[in-house]
Order: sequence, then C-alpha cells, then structure tokens
Amino acid sequence: RLVEQYNFLSSNGVTSGTQLADLLDRFNNELDATERSLDKLDERLVRQKQISKALLASQSGEPFEQELAQKLLNRLNISEHLTYEKSEILAEQIEIETEALRNRYESITIQHDLTTDINKEYSKDREYQF
Repeated sequence: RLVEQYNFLSSNGVTSGTQLADLLDRFNNELDATERSLDKLDERLVRQKQISKALLASQSGEPFEQELAQKLLNRLNISEHLTYEKSEILAEQIEIETEALRNRYESITIQHDLTTDINKEYSKDREYQF
C-alpha cells in the first residue's frame, strides 16, 4: 500500500506536505469544474430533448400539436432545417459527452479520495512526531 501511495504521489509531483495540500485543492477545483460542466450538459440535454419532442409533434397529424410545437420551436430559434432525426443525433452526442465527463468525475473522485487518505495518514504521522 505504501508503494502504491508513493507511486501516486510521485506521479503527481508531490514531495512535501504543502504540495499534498495543493494537490487536494487541485482535485477539489477539478471536481467543482466537472460538476458545473455536468450541470450544463444536463441542461443542454433537456433542451435538446424538448426540441426533439417539438419536432416530432410538428410532424404529427394533429393541427393543435403542430401549432404548439411550431411556437415552441420559433421561441427557441430552431432552424427550419433541423429534423427530428438530426435533433436526436445531437441528443445522443450530448449523452456520450456526459458519460465521458461522468467517467472523468469518477476518476478524479478516486484520486481525491486516495489523496485525502494519504493526507490523513501524513497528518497522523506528524502528530506522533511531536
């Protein structure tokens, strides 16, 4: 376990306690930024799904649904050339991007947790030295 911790710290350029704290700060900042990006992607996905539903409704045979859908599409400034199929492709791309970012978030979380554990052990060791 010590070898694993040493290798982890070495790969992140940590040679002192202050650098360990800096690494924790960096991971915290990365987690915050990733969470914000995930929130934005979630908002984009919801919007894209709304557009897809409106496009599908605008192609349906119900005049009332077509009218409502067209109003929504106009309000969202959606091009007349965007089709339901293209909109669904865009939604799938957002979902793929979201999944990749979630994987990145999990990876950062694992590194953060490992760094936190090392920091706790380091702090305990320093307490025993005094």
